[in-house]
Parts: sequence; C-alpha cells; structure tokens
Amino acid sequence: MDEPASPRRGRVTDVGGWEPLDRRPHPFAAVLTMAALVGVFVVALVGLGVAVEQGDRRVDVPDVLVPSVEGTGEDAARETLEEVGLLMEVSEAPNELVPRGTVFEQDPIPGARIEQGSAVSVGVSTGPAGPVVPDVVGQQISEATGVLVAAGLTVEVSEVADEDVRVGEVLGTEPVAGRQAGADRVVAVQVSSGPAPRTVPEVADRDVIEVVEELGRLELRPESIRRVVDESLADGTVLSIEPAPGTEVPRYGEVELVVVGTPEPVVMPAVEGLLRSTATEVLADTPLDVTFRVVALPAGDPRDGRVLRQGVAAMSEVPRGTPVELVVGSAPQLPAPTTTVPRGSEGSTTASTSTTIAN
Repeated sequence: MDEPASPRRGRVTDVGGWEPLDRRPHPFAAVLTMAALVGVFVVALVGLGVAVEQGDRRVDVPDVLVPSVEGTGEDAARETLEEVGLLMEVSEAPNELVPRGTVFEQDPIPGARIEQGSAVSVGVSTGPAGPVVPDVVGQQISEATGVLVAAGLTVEVSEVADEDVRVGEVLGTEPVAGRQAGADRVVAVQVSSGPAPRTVPEVADRDVIEVVEELGRLELRPESIRRVVDESLADGTVLSIEPAPGTEVPRYGEVELVVVGTPEPVVMPAVEGLLRSTATEVLADTPLDVTFRVVALPAGDPRDGRVLRQGVAAMSEVPRGTPVELVVGSAPQLPAPTTTVPRGSEGSTTASTSTTIAN
C-alpha cells in the first residue's frame, strides 16, 4: 500500500517553482517611501487648512416662511416679502374676478419654507380682458385717436416734453401696444409737446463771452448785444438780459443783452426821395432820434410827401441816438378842371370847354 506524499516545505501552492526571497537591504526605496508618506501628510494638512478657512467664511442662510400676499396690491405684496428678506418676481395677466393691480396667485404657496433671499413669483391682475391696444406710436394724435376709438378704446391724452419728437406725435401708450386694455377700455396716450422751455439765466456782472456760451448750451440766441458806457465796470461786463432771468422761453428763443462797452456806430440809411411813410419804416429799427420838418411846395409838385433832404448824409457812421432831421415836401392839390358853355349857345349841340388853372 502506497504512503501519502508529505507536503513540500516552503511552497505556497502546488503551482510554479520555488520563489527566492530577497533579504538584502534597499535604503533608496525606503527613502522614496518615506518621502511619499510625508507628501501625502502635507497635502492632507493643506487641505484641512483650506477647509477650515472656507468653513470660517461660510455664512449660514436661514430659512423663512413664505407669507401670503394674494389679494394685496403689487406694492404692498413687495413690501411684505421684503420684510422677511424675500424678493418678488411679477408676471401680469388678465383676470375676470380680481381687480387690476392685485395679486391673484403666488409660488411658493404661503407657509412654505425657503432660503432667505429667494424670489417668490406672483401673478398680478390686469383686470378683465379688454381689446388689444393697437400700435400708434409715431402717429399724430388726431390719427392715433381715430385708430384707438375704432378699436373700441377710450383715449386719455397727456403731453410730455421731448427734444427730438415733433409736436403732437405719439410717444407711447399705457397699456403698451399688443397688451389688452382693462375693463374700462381706457388707454393713456403720451404725446410730444415739443422741446421743453428754457429758463433765462442770471447774467448780471458776468463776462459776455461766458454768458453767450451758456446761452448756446441752453439753445437760446442772442438777438442783439447793446453796448453802453459805464466807467465803473470793465468792458464786456453784462448788465442785463431781456427777457428777465427766470423767464421761460421756447428753445431757440431770442434774447437781448446789455453789455458795458463803447457802442458801435450806426450807419445812416439813404432815405432821400422816399415817401415819408417808407422812410419811417426804414428807420423804425435804427437807434437814431428822427424828426420830420415839412416845407411847402408849389401846387402839383411831384415831390409832395417825399423826403427832400436828410440831416445826416447817407451811409455815414454816427453814434447811437444821433438826432436826424428829415425835410419832407408838401404841395397843395391842383384844382379840378371846370367846363364853361359860351353865351347864346345853350341850344346848340356842341359846346367848347376851357380849363382854368389857378396860379
């Protein structure tokens, strides 16, 4: 009978040959292993430090209960939510039962717990659905009114100053185009009233160049600059402005300045030979002291009513306010011609006429 074979010593399994064990020291491998362990330890410490630092900076945001805002106005709902630290997002929609401007739904629902600083969505009623507002922006108000009335809407007009849009042109509507009007079917229409009026500035004791620059920025025009002599002030000092400071005038309105300085001379127009009425019109805007002296002319003189002489030569330069005398001729009218019939020829069919001219 065969004996069982005894197990072999030093064998792990019956598969494969003997594995020699390396019992020699390996210092380099040991150093690498220690360095790796130290690196892992350092990384762990750094990560821990970062985690602690971020943990110190982290702010815990508390949760709050969502209050009920249904049935309140939009402004009141916003105030209620902001009191507990919540925001409000609004969406408008028609509602046949809820008045215009009133909240009819909210999300999340009242009593829900959400993080402070979160937003609550609310639906705000625009009232019962009315006609859709047509687009009339850019049209003249007369044309726009016809379009809106034809759509079954009532128009309320308000004027708004605008620097660029012509007077009477529609700037906008409320509700805006494409939205449905309320149950009252009223549409508010904003219409341009043109540029806003300008306020005449204070100018006294300021330099004329500075004042003219400011008038330019206000889009006002100095129609004239009248100079007067004032030895107590420097030339170029503005004394006054007309219209008075504080007066509202249209854009591009004209103003008149009075400035210290030597007045510019006036050029005397040529009026000799003109009718008195024509000469008066020519000299109306000239700062001269004009007087008329009438002289007699023979009857029928064609110079009747015309300027015979002017006291200041035409095109000469004179100071403002210079007295100028104009001599105007005046001639009596010629008598009307008379007809005489020779004596004894009353019955004849022909008659001779003679004209008597008085000397």
